[in-house]
Amino acid sequence: MQAIIKRIKSKYATKHWSASRRLIVISLLFVASQGIISIQIGNMLSSRMIREYLQSTMQKEINSPMSTIESRLDQMPASDTLNCCNRAKYRWLLEDIEIEGERIFLIAGEAGYEAIKGSLYLYQADTLMSYADKVRRTEEKFIISSTSNSRPVAVSATKISGGIQTGYLIYIRPIYNIKLIQHLEFLGIASTITSLLLLSIGLGVSLLIILKPLRGIRSDLAEIKWNQLAKARLPSKNYPKEVAPLISEFNRMIKRLYKSSENQKQFASTISHEFRTPLTVISGFIQSVLNRSQGLTQGEKNSLEIANKEVARINRMLSDLLDLSRSENNQLKIRYEPFSIKESIECAIQICQKAFPQQIVILEVPPQSLQALGDIDRFTQCLSNLIENAAKYSPKEQPIKISIKITKKLIQVDVIDEGQGIAKSQLKKIFKSFTRAEGVKLPKGETSSGLGLAIVKMLMTAMDGLVGVESEEGQGSIFTLTIKKAE
Repeated sequence: MQAIIKRIKSKYATKHWSASRRLIVISLLFVASQGIISIQIGNMLSSRMIREYLQSTMQKEINSPMSTIESRLDQMPASDTLNCCNRAKYRWLLEDIEIEGERIFLIAGEAGYEAIKGSLYLYQADTLMSYADKVRRTEEKFIISSTSNSRPVAVSATKISGGIQTGYLIYIRPIYNIKLIQHLEFLGIASTITSLLLLSIGLGVSLLIILKPLRGIRSDLAEIKWNQLAKARLPSKNYPKEVAPLISEFNRMIKRLYKSSENQKQFASTISHEFRTPLTVISGFIQSVLNRSQGLTQGEKNSLEIANKEVARINRMLSDLLDLSRSENNQLKIRYEPFSIKESIECAIQICQKAFPQQIVILEVPPQSLQALGDIDRFTQCLSNLIENAAKYSPKEQPIKISIKITKKLIQVDVIDEGQGIAKSQLKKIFKSFTRAEGVKLPKGETSSGLGLAIVKMLMTAMDGLVGVESEEGQGSIFTLTIKKAE
């Protein structure tokens, strides 16, 4: 139970709420509290108005029955009037008064209680006596009574002329039979609901107006692109003064970020260019020595071949860095022209077999000639990268298979290996720069910069193509390049 409560608290913790969400919640609480207060005040005013109206109305309606009772009392001698009355006299006084609707009269005094004829069909005797006792104990001699088992009624008590025993004329009338009260209650409810609706609409419109600049900031931020930081600025004039300091600070941050990005790109480009020339010279000297290797021992030859291999690896890494730099600067050149898929695959296999001469590659290509639309050199670079990765992470005795699938408008090239495989949680990460899949072990003597798959994705995207992967740990991987078919 405690764990569930913690999850709920963490899910709805206000520190994670956005400004708009907080404002909406506060507004709703304000509307709700306003509604409760309005209903309370309305109920108080309504109750007071109803009470005053009922007292005034019932006082007028009781005049006729009271006149009847008073005229009968006038017929009695003065001495009898002072000593009146017993219950028989009560019945005599009420004899000419009839029930109108559900309105009844009764006399309550020292002699007891007596109601007009037919009253017990509408109310129980205990209920009538309870009403009579309650109203006589009040100062105003007026009450509004409502219980779960009876209808709401208004009860008034008027003293009858004479002694103590003449008592009070009790008038009982159901409240809901008075049309004005019904109208007042309806109008009270309707006015409360209307005011709440109007208040909610007003707050909703206010929120839209208040949050409009924030939505504008969000849309402007979404339009900022990494390779366009030079022009990425938010115009502070278009936003309220309250957010102007935030906008200014953001623009300064973008300026610093652009400067840092430019320095980083310049550094990568410079390094790539400056290192390539000496590496080419070193590779040339190594190759020259190997070509005249009659006087070298086998160990010396192996060392030179390893050195030459490392120089080639550094050259590839520098090429990758240079491609990334060009892509970020919008300087990467991609050709869009028809090329032979079979030619590109065979070239990629030859490149791989130079680096991994013992690796077996099985090629499954349909007999017909297939033409794709893109850059043959860049597609070959992507394909050789995938084949080399498959060779690097697969046992030498396990062959790598390359197959082609054709649809109406696309060509799909699959590079299938039976190597270590990749965890599903890592599949989205492996295409990011300088990132390697966790849990995948590099063979002894092999290294990885974490740039290869990022370069593949960048180049395939530039050719309007796709790169995908399906993998399972211990079962191998299938990397797929999808490119448009030339018409």
